[in-house]
Amino acid sequence: MAKKQVEEELEPQRLYLLTPQLSEAESFLPQLETALDAGDVACVLLRCASADEGTVKKIAKALLPVLQKRDAALLVESDPAIATRTGADGVHLRVTSETDEEKLEDAIERLKPDR
Repeated sequence: MAKKQVEEELEPQRLYLLTPQLSEAESFLPQLETALDAGDVACVLLRCASADEGTVKKIAKALLPVLQKRDAALLVESDPAIATRTGADGVHLRVTSETDEEKLEDAIERLKPDR
């Protein structure tokens, strides 16, 4: 098969971005918009400097409209409850032990991915 034919058969590749540890959203929004304009971004993982739910929710709600306008998903790090409360598209979990499997089951129940 010729190289050109193989390239035509492949799905376009999309980007998965990680934010720096954010403590607020406003100063990051211009950087996010630049990154979104630079390539086809599928999703952005929101990482926050604080675990305070109010802070995370405020940052997520500020990023969501920018991402939604460009058809990019927002993932919240580690907390499915915050993901559902903010309208984020999902959650990123690190499952490293049996106790973490309970977190995964909770996330599946909260986010209902089969719907």
